[in-house]
Amino acid sequence: MNVAKIVLIASLCVLSSAFVLAKSGAQKEKNGYSKEYRQYSITDALKSDEAKARLAPKIELYFGLGNLGGKELIAGFTQESHKNALKHFDSIKSACDEAFAITLAKLQQKVQEAGGNSAVNIVSLNSNSTQEYECLVRALDVKVTLKASFAK
Repeated sequence: MNVAKIVLIASLCVLSSAFVLAKSGAQKEKNGYSKEYRQYSITDALKSDEAKARLAPKIELYFGLGNLGGKELIAGFTQESHKNALKHFDSIKSACDEAFAITLAKLQQKVQEAGGNSAVNIVSLNSNSTQEYECLVRALDVKVTLKASFAK
């Protein structure tokens, strides 16, 4: 094989792998590991055992809704949680659901500390969906970041 054919074949391999990454939604981080944003159902995540165990029923959670006539205490607060995706999980979805529940529990704690009784306008940081949350899946962990306002 001559050098031109080898270069051509190598170029085609690089282009096809770049196309596969772009098609799957996966991206590369600076360290070379892949990352991908996945969407999961908020309703399903709230039904999980993890959510039932972690979430405080006294602090209400409203996804994408206004402050429901209450007084807004803090607007645009963000909270995130990471979970190791390699340990103790049957699937990436279960790791994401746990990170989602942990993030909501942290939001509830911050609401209580601010003197509020509800978190409103809850959305994923990069999405305004009221039906799904966004989970960043990386090589070793998952991350859920939520934005919310606190109300009383």
